[in-house]
Amino acid sequence: MIKKNTLMLAATIILFSSSTFSAIDSKLNAYIELIITLELSEDFPRNEIGKEICMAGGIASYNCSSATTTAKGICLAGGIASYNCGSATTLAKGICLAGGIASYNCSSATTLAKGICLARGVASYSCGNISLAAALALPLNDTDWKWDRFRSPNAFGNIWSCRGTSTGQFADESKCFGEIKSDTTWPNN
Repeated sequence: MIKKNTLMLAATIILFSSSTFSAIDSKLNAYIELIITLELSEDFPRNEIGKEICMAGGIASYNCSSATTTAKGICLAGGIASYNCGSATTLAKGICLAGGIASYNCSSATTLAKGICLARGVASYSCGNISLAAALALPLNDTDWKWDRFRSPNAFGNIWSCRGTSTGQFADESKCFGEIKSDTTWPNN
């Protein structure tokens, strides 16, 4: 049997090998596969991995203090506000919430496969009997959009574009309706 410290080390290496941690990306997939391989269905060990995952997501350590479970750590690492991660009571719900899905839509995330499927932006009715392999193979879909500011090539100011937070793909400006023009999601481009 693999020791708890080995699991923590493996999870930490997987997550810290990427400088950025988007809601659902290949590093999170690797972490999920590790959980599945070790046949872990609940948070283990509760306090350490959750905080490590949260901080690996680029979240300040003081904001990760509420990551008392792996599920909450995943939710927080997805850039979700702490008060919205309270319903991350299982890994499936934490993954779903990290994908930017509303809490009431994540209530049907009863398996890891469903949580991943929902986080990928697939409708709940399509995630009903999905296998884990099929869920991991789903492409990312944007469910949330934010503004991104670019320097104008003609030096007359800035250009604002709307982008999907999961894929980073540019979208119609109507998708960012109601969003404050703040360049906090992609500040370095």
